[in-house]
Amino acid sequence: MAVTGTTQQRLSDSLSAVIEKLRTRFAIIALLIVVPLSLAMLWMAVEERRETLNGQIEIAQSLAENLVEAQQDLLTHTRTLLMQIALSPAARAPSSPDCSAYLAALLPLEPRYVNFGVPRSDGTLLCNALPLSRAVNVADRPYIRRALEAQEFSVGTFQLDRAVQKVTVNFAYPVYDETQGAAPVGAAVAVVSLDWWSDALAAADLPEGSIAYIVDSDYILLAHFPPRPGLIGTEKREGGLDRPGDLPEGARARRDPDGARRVYDKRALFSAGGVDMVSMTIGIPIDAALSAANTRNLNRFALLVLGLLGSWVFASLQFRRLILQPLSVAQAELESIGTDPRADQNHPERPDGDASDMVRFTEGVREIWHRGQIAEDAERRTSRQMSALLSALPDLFFHLDREGRVIDFKSGNKGDLLKPPECFLGKRISSVIPETTGEEFEHRLQVAQDSQTISTWDYQMEVGGAEKVFEARICPVVDADEFLLVIRDISFRKREERKRQAAEGQLREVLRNIDGAAITYTIPAGQDAPGPDDTVRFLNKEGCFRIWGIDAEVAEADIMALWNQMPEGAERDEVIRSISAATRDLHPWHAILPFVTPQGQRIWVEERGLPKRQEDGSTQFFCLAVNVTEQVEKERELEHQKEVNNRVQKQQSLGQLTGGIAHDFNNLLAVIMGNLELLRDDLADPEQIDMVDAGINATKRGADLTRSMLAFAKEARLEPQPINLNTLVSETRKWAGRTLPETIEIETSLSAGLWTIEADPASTESALLNLILNARDAMPEGGKLTIETANIRIDEPYIDARDVELSPGRYTILAVSDTGHGIAAEKLSHIFEPFFTTKAPGAGSGLGLAMIQGFIEQSGGTAQVYSEPGHGTTFKLYFPATCRDAGEVASRQPTEPDVPHGDFNILLVEDEDDVRRVLASLLEKAGYRVTPAMRMTAKP
Repeated sequence: MAVTGTTQQRLSDSLSAVIEKLRTRFAIIALLIVVPLSLAMLWMAVEERRETLNGQIEIAQSLAENLVEAQQDLLTHTRTLLMQIALSPAARAPSSPDCSAYLAALLPLEPRYVNFGVPRSDGTLLCNALPLSRAVNVADRPYIRRALEAQEFSVGTFQLDRAVQKVTVNFAYPVYDETQGAAPVGAAVAVVSLDWWSDALAAADLPEGSIAYIVDSDYILLAHFPPRPGLIGTEKREGGLDRPGDLPEGARARRDPDGARRVYDKRALFSAGGVDMVSMTIGIPIDAALSAANTRNLNRFALLVLGLLGSWVFASLQFRRLILQPLSVAQAELESIGTDPRADQNHPERPDGDASDMVRFTEGVREIWHRGQIAEDAERRTSRQMSALLSALPDLFFHLDREGRVIDFKSGNKGDLLKPPECFLGKRISSVIPETTGEEFEHRLQVAQDSQTISTWDYQMEVGGAEKVFEARICPVVDADEFLLVIRDISFRKREERKRQAAEGQLREVLRNIDGAAITYTIPAGQDAPGPDDTVRFLNKEGCFRIWGIDAEVAEADIMALWNQMPEGAERDEVIRSISAATRDLHPWHAILPFVTPQGQRIWVEERGLPKRQEDGSTQFFCLAVNVTEQVEKERELEHQKEVNNRVQKQQSLGQLTGGIAHDFNNLLAVIMGNLELLRDDLADPEQIDMVDAGINATKRGADLTRSMLAFAKEARLEPQPINLNTLVSETRKWAGRTLPETIEIETSLSAGLWTIEADPASTESALLNLILNARDAMPEGGKLTIETANIRIDEPYIDARDVELSPGRYTILAVSDTGHGIAAEKLSHIFEPFFTTKAPGAGSGLGLAMIQGFIEQSGGTAQVYSEPGHGTTFKLYFPATCRDAGEVASRQPTEPDVPHGDFNILLVEDEDDVRRVLASLLEKAGYRVTPAMRMTAKP
């Protein structure tokens, strides 16, 4: 028991010592917190006072700069004005009355000046803006002598101007007369009253309590703020103003005799020969600003004291409750165990109180020890893992202290070491490696120390007889003033990068020569079409801008910037589907795509793509794009020309075929009609005559059909006459309007001064009537029919744009428009073909428009149609204009031919036997003697 009691006593004493140490350390910690905070607060107060003072200095400098700028404007303006005066012809002759008149006229225009003058080179002043009451000589004025001798702009000092009898500051500039040599003939003088300088200071809006004044080179006071008229013209020292001349250039702070503390700034307004001819000093009061700064600092300090006191009380209470009290309980428990033999027996029976505190304390100690053991085991495992990891990596690892000395290292590849490992330990890295690389290392180490971030750089060094490239990283160790240097051999990567860059350079050259671009982008896994989530891996900038007209950076950020240039529609949807199929099946893709660049240019791009699946499921798409706009446009132009040629050849072939058939059919109709007319003359039975008349009428309809066919074949017999289309339209409307339904409204728009055309009147009227009837049929439910005429001049671009066979020149247009159902686009190209009709079966022969086109082309013009389904159709007939005047349109009513009768011999020549026989019978029946012949042969 004695041994046990001694041990318990030692434990109790140890706890007492621990408690005292904890109290002492708590007090030390509190002082360590309070003292730095107080010092920091003091430093902040000093800094705020310094910043306040600097702020006032900046205000003084800013105000001084503004005032200097205003005064410099006066000096600059004065110099410029005197130069203009010196260059005037009047000033070059200072003895002439014109000089005074010139200056007198100038003086009201410059209110800042009280006088102008031009004294001669000997100082005699005869030329003056104000009248002179007596002769004045200013040769003794230093500023005038400087202007004449140094031949430059000069500023005078405080003086009484003899001409205006005022206290002024004068300026001079030499006047030259080339005709009298290189020496000045006089000096142009501008006089500024001191009132202007004082007014300028008063208008500067200086803070209350400020002082500002302007002095000349003799320290004569020229202006003062606040105004002190009694000091103007006196030397500064006479007024107690000893600062302006004594202060050096720049801003200074000092306390003035009036008790106010001010910041002064002195600036030269004008200097000559190293002497400040005119200077200005400004003083800004700083007492109010410093007082405000002091008040803020006192408030902060008071808040800090209150905060520290509160924190001290709170920390003390928590320290006593959480640390001292449990330890005191443990000490009392140990003491009670050592003195009471029944303590071991009574201890388990204590329900609460000190025993429970002791138990918690003991358990807490055990828990802390257990956690420490766990942490140590984890640290050892982490250390072993890191050691294994570092050994497995091929990099060089150096553990450095803050000076860059090697504490430890691991070498994954000793072949990368410049020297044996023992040469590095305990030495600075920069002392072992080459000087240039060492300097870069020192710089990077300093950067890592300052920023506490990783610093990375590359360097080259010869190791083992070979030039290698290394990547170095310096990483600060957290919570330690140490660093980790990692060096990796990247020679292979650099070589591969150079190869890749060379290949990319060659690819760019190739793409530049073929006007192309290369794109490599990745489509994410689960997607098979281009989208905003795609990642651009490569895109040559020149090709991207050259083809699509946008910067590569825009396309790299979002590849849809390229795809969105493709017009939306079925074609774009089909392209997206083809790319999706290529992505899914991993087969090559090829397409020629239309794009519209941001500049509004429509281009064609041929693209070839090759998809490749990546390990992560994404698809890498390599695409080569070539601008084939010129090629596509040429191919389209060729296709268009082929289509036009085919259409023309088809029309010509149909015309030849139709013309041949019409001629043969016309001969057959002539035979039939002739025989029917002969038969009719011999009949007396009315029924038989009616039957013959029906045959004759049918033959006439067949003749009309052949005429239409001949008109389409451009072989109709036309009798061109001068026609005014306005007159023709007006006459046609009168009788044609009565034949149209009331649901159709007719409107005419006839151009005044319409050019005359030369065409067959009957065919022109027939063409107009045909178009009117077609418009009527297109509006079964009614609508609006418009007939228009107009003049137009057609040139080559107009003809090329519309693919019409016309000669450039003047044309007259006859247009017929309706508001009917319109014509579908696929039918519009066939509208002028013979026997093609958009009407219902049996409603038309299909020759009307073919006849119109044949007639208009035979007349030297063309027919054009414009239609939009659901809105209507417009037919335009282009007639060549003529210079002939259209007379009265002769009546086109058929007249009986004046067939001579009598005893005549007629030679009838016709190669068709049937026609020849019918004609011979008709002529013989009329009383002629007919000699038929198949052809005429000239006798030799």
